Amino acid sequence: TMGNLHLLDLSGLTNTTIPTGCLANSTIATVILPLKLTAIPNRAFYQAAITSIYIPETVETIGDYAFYQCKSATGNLVIPDATTYIGEYCFTESTFDGTLTLGSGVQTIGQYAFSGCADFTGDLIIPDSVTTLGEYAFHKCSGFNGKLVVGNGVTAVPKQAFYQCSGSTGTITLGENIEIIGYEAFEDCKNLTGNLIIPDKVTNIGDCAFVACYQIKGYMTIGSKVTYLDSPFQFSQFSRVYCKATTPPNISTMWIVDDGKYPVLYVPTGCKENYGSAYGWKKFYTIEETEF
Repeated sequence: TMGNLHLLDLSGLTNTTIPTGCLANSTIATVILPLKLTAIPNRAFYQAAITSIYIPETVETIGDYAFYQCKSATGNLVIPDATTYIGEYCFTESTFDGTLTLGSGVQTIGQYAFSGCADFTGDLIIPDSVTTLGEYAFHKCSGFNGKLVVGNGVTAVPKQAFYQCSGSTGTITLGENIEIIGYEAFEDCKNLTGNLIIPDKVTNIGDCAFVACYQIKGYMTIGSKVTYLDSPFQFSQFSRVYCKATTPPNISTMWIVDDGKYPVLYVPTGCKENYGSAYGWKKFYTIEETEF
């Protein structure tokens, strides 16, 4: 409520936490947090007018809604290596316009944690330490303009986790331990380039998971354990599709290709006939066998 206060320096305090919601709706532009802080609680800066924030290197947890809709925030955002938990709706619709660095100790990114943070630039890299990635975690983060990497610790990419990360113009790398790719997980990442390699451990790919990824024009590889694809590649422009599964995975609807030209489908030796008669797969005009 101190409307004329522009800077608050708490760096000299010995506090390891601060009260829940203590700076919610604050008009203070700059806040320097205690240097020994280990926890930023729920709603600490909820809809605050901060223009920049430095998160001390000792912070281990950042609570739910902690920086929700901080619409004056600018610059880079660095999550320290000591941080293990980023809460639900933590940075939703905040306006940081620099790069995002996720520390090497982050284990959990809550649902909607960075949703609508459309002004971030550079690469979007989920470190190997992350094991839990929430639904809509980077939903509509359209400003990232580099590569997109999902680390090896993630086992499930949930619903709309990277939906409309449309500014990313680099390649996409999916961690080797991913087992499930959810509904619309990467839909409308329309400027990603290169090839799409589905890790071998993936068993299910959800509806519209890679819809409208127009610029991934190289090849796509589907791992040997995939059993179900729910129309995930509509309007794709792959030149080649490699499917390692000896039994054609179930597809809920026919493939839909943007320009009406189906890529060449490569399947394991001895499996051409099965794919040629399987629902969805028989739409491919050219099916060839290969050794994987």
